[in-house]
Amino acid sequence: DAEEGGRVGRKMDLDADMPWGRFLSCGAYKQVFRVFHAEAKREEAVSVMDVDSIKEIGSAVVVAQELLVSLLVSTLVHRGDCPNFVSTLGLFSAAYPPSPSMWGSETDRCPRGADPPKNMASLHRRPNRRQQKGKPGCYQYIRMELCGEGDMEEYTMDKVLPEESIRPLAFQMVYSLYVAQVEFHMRHYDVKLLNFLLKSINDKAEDSEEETQASSLANISYGVAGAVYRMQSHLWVKLADFGTADVNADSLGSLVGLDHFTTLENSPIEYLFLGSGAQQDYSADTWQLGLSMLHMFTGHKPYEELMEEVVCPAALRRRLMKTWEAGYSRRKSVDSHIWRQRFEVIRDVMSDGDASREESELDPTLADTLYRFLVLLGVPSLKARDGDVEDGGSHPAPPAYVSESPVWETVTAVLGPRQRRFTHEEKDIQRTFDLDRSRWSLDHGDRPIMEGARLRMDKLGGLSLVKSMLCFESDTRPTLLEVLGSSFFVSLREPQQHESQTNSPTNSHKFLKYL
Repeated sequence: DAEEGGRVGRKMDLDADMPWGRFLSCGAYKQVFRVFHAEAKREEAVSVMDVDSIKEIGSAVVVAQELLVSLLVSTLVHRGDCPNFVSTLGLFSAAYPPSPSMWGSETDRCPRGADPPKNMASLHRRPNRRQQKGKPGCYQYIRMELCGEGDMEEYTMDKVLPEESIRPLAFQMVYSLYVAQVEFHMRHYDVKLLNFLLKSINDKAEDSEEETQASSLANISYGVAGAVYRMQSHLWVKLADFGTADVNADSLGSLVGLDHFTTLENSPIEYLFLGSGAQQDYSADTWQLGLSMLHMFTGHKPYEELMEEVVCPAALRRRLMKTWEAGYSRRKSVDSHIWRQRFEVIRDVMSDGDASREESELDPTLADTLYRFLVLLGVPSLKARDGDVEDGGSHPAPPAYVSESPVWETVTAVLGPRQRRFTHEEKDIQRTFDLDRSRWSLDHGDRPIMEGARLRMDKLGGLSLVKSMLCFESDTRPTLLEVLGSSFFVSLREPQQHESQTNSPTNSHKFLKYL
């Protein structure tokens, strides 16, 4: 065990040291449990990874990277520099996973009760030894602070966040990514509400939800590049899940690869136009953070679930898949061989690494994702087919990198300005696109949930910020420092006192290292 300030090298006895557990979740190579640590007298989260299975699927490097980044950001929490990361408390390994009779399983989540009993001595009994028979393996246990309020996605499920909550929560999300960039050159590559966990500022409150929020409401001050931001919140927002994160500064500017296609629906749009021609940089996190903030304003569900009915028309999907397959372009100046190489990463995603799959067996997620982005954000600078500027407003010119892409050519051949007579198939695609835009466009979509989000963003000054973060041109997206300094957060900035300062000093928290 290697807990902060604790003993190093101590062998853990799960039955004695962590006598109560409850199953929380499982992934491809790990399980997560909520446990009670007897010596520390607190609840913790424990992630258990099957190291042998991880090596078999060739993901050992990914896991090692997750451990490294988790430990790096934990130092910022332990030093009091930034509270907005899930803190790693210790690591240890064992030959067996935890017994299901002790910590639960997916089918029996709470074998020892839903909550830790007051009398822990009653649980100090050995699990059924038959469950630990078999060949021993290698299991990595990671002890983490427990974020008992769930994640941001769960927190926004089936509701719209109150306006007074959105800014403090969003600020903490942006701040965590900003600090990790400043300290470690970190790119997370899987930013989404599901990966921001919530922890009550006063974990010991046992009153009703309203009383808990009132009693734990804290004054929080953050220093950022010469400005101090003050806010009140009853929740810490903590960034988690660093399995795809990169802290190697030398990889900045390198080409993206398969590992950078994480949550496919959140893939930065340049990845879909350029494939491995896109570069690794900080703007990918900005794009995904923009989608996360849109999720906060819409509430209820991520954009792809809200827009589940919006799918790429079959004819356009066939054209996109053909382009990603062959890299073909009508322009003689475009080298199809180069683009075919760049799109290999997209073909690997669609085929799940199985090159023998037929087109009908390919995963359509990336085609649907690109189409939804075009529906949501529009097609830059293109005039509508009737000759008027699209949506009655001005649009930026398409980025140079996009206009060189055969995928852009495929899109604009159907959705671009009239340069020839469209076929019946193309007209059907256009009608579908126009209908989907009328419902789901960020600018003018009339679906109640989109209309409500647009009004909330406009009222709070967040609409222009979200649109800038979702800019097609990755080089012109705002940096995280610019996001923090935007008009959306100006009401939190001193000397303006956005909230009353009535709480006691013991419930105030200051993080001014980055002032």
